[in-house]
Amino acid sequence: MQTNVPSKENVRFVLDPVAEYLAGLHLVDIYGENESKWRDFLIDADFQNSPEAIKGFMLAVRDCYLAKIPGAKDTDFLPKEIAARYNVSIAVPLQSPQAVSPG
Repeated sequence: MQTNVPSKENVRFVLDPVAEYLAGLHLVDIYGENESKWRDFLIDADFQNSPEAIKGFMLAVRDCYLAKIPGAKDTDFLPKEIAARYNVSIAVPLQSPQAVSPG
């Protein structure tokens, strides 16, 4: 963290990942499960000069969505769209082998 001069009352985060995750959490709080708002967000993101420059932020938004939205899955609209844009593979949880009961 770093204080802003001259007031020294405002604090900013120097590490981008921390700022990206805090911004991601804020967006999830605002947009929640509203697909229309997320579509608008993605349209704005698509018009950035360098999509690679915002990749870390977009992945943070995806992680925050999955962590904060109850019952969220990788296959939901937002995580799926971000994964497609940034070539992120969707991890499918492995199924436990069924226990075989003696006959």
